[in-house]
Amino acid sequence: MRRTTRLLIVFFILLAAGCAQQEHTPVADEETGAICPLPLPATYVADIPCRNCPPTTVALTLRPDSLYFLRIKTVHPDTGAEDIKAEIGTWKYVAAGKTILLATYDNVAGTLLITATDGLRVVKVSGGIIPPDVNYDLTRDDGNPGYNDVVLVRGMYSYVADAGMFTECLSGAAFPVATEAQNAALERAYLNTPHGQAEPVLVSLRARLVTRPRYGGIGYEEAIVPVRFIDIRPGIACSGEKSSKLRLVDNSWRLIELDGQPIELKEGQKNPFIHLE
Repeated sequence: MRRTTRLLIVFFILLAAGCAQQEHTPVADEETGAICPLPLPATYVADIPCRNCPPTTVALTLRPDSLYFLRIKTVHPDTGAEDIKAEIGTWKYVAAGKTILLATYDNVAGTLLITATDGLRVVKVSGGIIPPDVNYDLTRDDGNPGYNDVVLVRGMYSYVADAGMFTECLSGAAFPVATEAQNAALERAYLNTPHGQAEPVLVSLRARLVTRPRYGGIGYEEAIVPVRFIDIRPGIACSGEKSSKLRLVDNSWRLIELDGQPIELKEGQKNPFIHLE
């Protein structure tokens, strides 16, 4: 009985530790430090009114790591076909005026006002002001699963000890890379591109975030699935500026061709390399 009790205590301690690793610092105003009053994470939805366009539904998910996911679904009345556009970006809270500011990789900004009922009202999109007589109110929907779409992401990727890690550029949020879809193409591009030892390299992907059991531990974690590998840019930081200068030394060099023939590896065989110091 005592042994069972001790095992249960250990289990709940480990479970609490696993949950603690998923907690985030509350999103706060950068100037005043005021905490965003919205419960997070949360998804807000709205049916956007439009006289001369198909019915459109918007779902905006705000995450506590300052990432947002936006999903715009348009249904064509003639065919019933759905046109879905999805994007990822970062958001911040501005206490003055109780507003939420959205930004994407191309710096296209949107502004939403927190209403008295803890809803959101769109007041500005891509530089345009929303007329006050147009209803662009989003209400919180706890039953909405939020985001599950494939979106364009940009971040720093590294591959160490047979595991990939992706750090998203806008928010700095880090995710392990799932070994599925085009993960092999991403690994191959990283290993065949000159860079410093274990140095993160800027990559662009079409990807999806998934929740999965934590590898080798208790609880769950989020991972990024590289649905489509787009490109890799060594020596470039998220800002677009040069991040490092490639050197002959302090680098690993992998053999990719021998006697004019590309190296062909058998399943489970690792690519031979040399490391210069």
